Amino acid sequence: MKRDRPTADEVRRAFDAELANSLTGAGPRTDSGLSPQVEDLLWDIADAHPDVPDSLVNAARAAVDQQVHDIENPPSRAESLRRLAAQAGIDLDDE
Repeated sequence: MKRDRPTADEVRRAFDAELANSLTGAGPRTDSGLSPQVEDLLWDIADAHPDVPDSLVNAARAAVDQQVHDIENPPSRAESLRRLAAQAGIDLDDE
């Protein structure tokens, strides 16, 4: 039976490979198992090639660390909804 979601180790390996691709300007594959946030940062890295700032690489590493953390410690439904709302620009505290 095939799993829907990658493991933390699979995400780490995919990130290392896709970061290497992005640092050459090639960009990540969309079927890598990485989150949209990580993929967006990898595309930013590819677009910045050859002058990629360390801050962009550090942001991508932090985003993949968050993805791995969420795999190993799945967020509660409330936390997931809060994150989605924040991404959509909705402040749930004002509701």
